[in-house]
Amino acid sequence: MINQFGPLVMAVLGVYIIYKRFSEHVQINKDLKQLDAEKRYMKIDNTGMVQLYYGIGCILAAIGLVVGVYMKDYVILTLAFVLACMSAAELLTMKSHHRLYYNKSGFILNGKVIRYKSIKNILPPGKFGGATRKIETYGGESYKLPKKYANVIEQMKNKKFDEE
Repeated sequence: MINQFGPLVMAVLGVYIIYKRFSEHVQINKDLKQLDAEKRYMKIDNTGMVQLYYGIGCILAAIGLVVGVYMKDYVILTLAFVLACMSAAELLTMKSHHRLYYNKSGFILNGKVIRYKSIKNILPPGKFGGATRKIETYGGESYKLPKKYANVIEQMKNKKFDEE
């Protein structure tokens, strides 16, 4: 019973992942366009290595699809399909998730402007270093960002308060 419905469930999951990421991508791009981000904000682009990782995921998925078809193994085929969907979805949203738009008063995260003065804490990386830092706002929201972005935000926030 599981062997019959497993591939179907995995296929539906793959399509759902692409749908969710695509709709998120469209919304964020709409918000960025509305905020005129390309003209009014500076940009840090961190898509280089990320693009390589997701590209490798797509290549592995393609190999898995070929092996699955050749061996007539539906488990390998559906897992490769889901990996292909996940990699494609991440490649699609990469430009909106791995770029930081900022100016002297705030930055844009997920299509939303966050002012430096609304930042309560910028927490250091965890015990094991980690690649992210957590930003907490006075409004009770928290965001995890790559250290590279959090460091720029911290510098801009400190610079902003030094000027006041």
